[in-house]
Amino acid sequence: MCAQVIPMDIQAKNGMKNLLTRREERQEELYGDDEGENILAAHSGRRYDPGCPIDNITIQLGMTYESRSQFKAAVKNYAICNGFNVRIKRSTENVVEVVCQEHCPWRIYASWGPTREAFVIKAVNDEHRCNRTPTNIQADYRWITKHFLETIRRDMNYRVIDMVRELHEKYGIIVSRATCYSARSWARKMLQGSLDEHYHMLPSYVAELQKVHRNSTFQLEVEHDIHNSLPRFNRLYICFESLARGFLEGCRPVIGLDGCFLKTELKGQLLSTVGRDGNNMMFPIAWAVVEGENQASWIWFISLLMSDLGIVDGYGWTIISDQQKGLENAVAGLLPNAEHRNCARHIYANWKKKGHSTYILRNLFWKAVKCTACEGFHRVIGQMKTLKAEAVQDLLEGSQSSSGGFSKLLKSMTKFQVPKKK
Repeated sequence: MCAQVIPMDIQAKNGMKNLLTRREERQEELYGDDEGENILAAHSGRRYDPGCPIDNITIQLGMTYESRSQFKAAVKNYAICNGFNVRIKRSTENVVEVVCQEHCPWRIYASWGPTREAFVIKAVNDEHRCNRTPTNIQADYRWITKHFLETIRRDMNYRVIDMVRELHEKYGIIVSRATCYSARSWARKMLQGSLDEHYHMLPSYVAELQKVHRNSTFQLEVEHDIHNSLPRFNRLYICFESLARGFLEGCRPVIGLDGCFLKTELKGQLLSTVGRDGNNMMFPIAWAVVEGENQASWIWFISLLMSDLGIVDGYGWTIISDQQKGLENAVAGLLPNAEHRNCARHIYANWKKKGHSTYILRNLFWKAVKCTACEGFHRVIGQMKTLKAEAVQDLLEGSQSSSGGFSKLLKSMTKFQVPKKK
């Protein structure tokens, strides 16, 4: 008779399987399926309430849970709230065993009930001989994420230092800032989704906007890479027809152009244009997300804006902006007949760097900026020239900010007429 030869790896696998089976049988001998049935009968109705406050969680013999994961979550909350640095000694599909630190007899054994309808605590030793610890391995970033999820939903910029402080004051545990940073990032991703998911939704988002606002302008530009089949986002322009019509019918022909950085992983910049309404409040007109603030992106943005507002060569319009070179060149090329003036705040910042930072010069600067007539403007400039002639020279050479430089035509062109008294 020939004996069948079994490979060593199969023997090892079968041996390990038999060992695990014997361990589970031994646990069942200690705690017993019959004992589990008796526990269920004796403690019927002791069901875990997942909605109970974390500081009211109790661990009792015979308590039932909906699943193994719910039991583990309850033990985690119980350990953190009570300051016990417990660990999971064994976790299989059918059995979970939790123990405390070395030389501490506290332990819990739970497994499925006879009919697998509930996960049951079949053995508990609730005696603790260890002291409360400030560090807890159960307070990982996943638990912190769940704990602060609603807080971060209300305030996406909730500070990490506040998370560390709240965990220490409320639960007496010390958590590193790195762990809280990971928890906050994970919470943001859960609430907002990843950036890739957002950008994948852009085509359908633009299509829905065009479906609802048929007379508005929504232009999405993408780039195609030969090494990647998926298109890559480049630019997005948005101008609602109601905003454009409201600006033309109720605001002066004076618009402000500016850009700002987008503080995301993908960077980019946001270009926008605004006006002033009858209450002297900001009136948004159009905006765009572009790859960067340069001459090409400004030409693309201003060209679309001109089409939406019906601007030809800029005659009768005033443009206010900072001193960004790409923007100035784009305005000069597309709107040659427009009155282009610079933002006073940017002019003052550059003027101040040249050494004109005294208190009296600052007051004269803003007094000149707020003048509404040429006579008052030149009077203030004369006072500034008496104090420091170089300051006046640097101001007039490096800017187009003078209020007296506005043409009389633009001063008189306003859509808000004061009604005559009868």
